Amino acid sequence: MEKPSEENTKNEPWDWKEYYELIGEKGYTKNLEEAVNYCEKKDFALDIGAGNLRDTKFLLSNGFEVTPVDISPESERLAKDLNDPNLTMFAGRIGEFDFPEEHFSLVNAQGILFHIHKDRFDIVFDKIKKSLKAGGVLCADFIGEHDDWNYKDGIKYILTKEDLDKLKQDFEIKSLHDYEADESEETRLMKAVYKNKPDYNAKHWHHIDIIAIKK
Repeated sequence: MEKPSEENTKNEPWDWKEYYELIGEKGYTKNLEEAVNYCEKKDFALDIGAGNLRDTKFLLSNGFEVTPVDISPESERLAKDLNDPNLTMFAGRIGEFDFPEEHFSLVNAQGILFHIHKDRFDIVFDKIKKSLKAGGVLCADFIGEHDDWNYKDGIKYILTKEDLDKLKQDFEIKSLHDYEADESEETRLMKAVYKNKPDYNAKHWHHIDIIAIKK
């Protein structure tokens, strides 16, 4: 894929309200239910890139105290509206979050990790890893090498076979779903909101969904 211009790769301060309204009450991430079943204790969970809080709500309903992390003001507003004592919102970028060490029993990260600049990914992911207790569960999705965002000199993080082997040094993989598609619900919705954003034109997706337990 041809590399987008610098102007089109900037992290714009988008208003996510319309996207959240379009996506509505779409169900929680499907493999999150399986991930929760691997938790020895349902105490503290971190939901990175929490968006419209559908995964956060699922985790709350399963007895977790949840920390959603999202830079969107709309996500922060939705958290305030929930007014749940077991929810502590962090309204900011993932790199700004002060990860407590060995604290969470579950870390959920959907549609966010591949947006971390590839030069910073190891730093951020190391903090995520250290924030999990031994036996803690990681439920996350990545994009693979066949994805259209894997352009030469791109800035998005791409999970390679070597990276997956490295992940297995610290985690026991319980589930790995590797699939590809030329269109997705996310693409359709993002195109509806951001009609002039090249990143969300029709594209080929290569998703890798992982559930893993920290050794």
